[in-house]
Amino acid sequence: MIRNRDTRGVQACTDGGGSARVTGRARGQRPGGGVDAQLGRRLKTVELIVDSKPWHPLARRPRRRDDAIVAVRIAFHETELRERARRLGGVWRPAQKLWEITWRDVRRLGIADRVADA
Repeated sequence: MIRNRDTRGVQACTDGGGSARVTGRARGQRPGGGVDAQLGRRLKTVELIVDSKPWHPLARRPRRRDDAIVAVRIAFHETELRERARRLGGVWRPAQKLWEITWRDVRRLGIADRVADA
């Protein structure tokens, strides 16, 4: 991988085709770096990649928006919780035996662990 391939100082560090595993950077591209004032020299560094392995990021559960509707399990005997869900605008779906309510209200009720998997 060649970073800043079009920079003149970097071109001298590569093979020209861009296939080298060397990254070059003129040190003067950073504030306060790259110049030795006492010797009157400008410095150039290279970074050598010595190993390359495939990398696959871990799958993450997608975040929910606060206004997203989610299905939640609330047991029949939890009368007070059912009433609170109803007052917050939750809808009972008898065929699925689930309550549909916004994610914001699910967090407010503290029942995020009861969200049914889609």
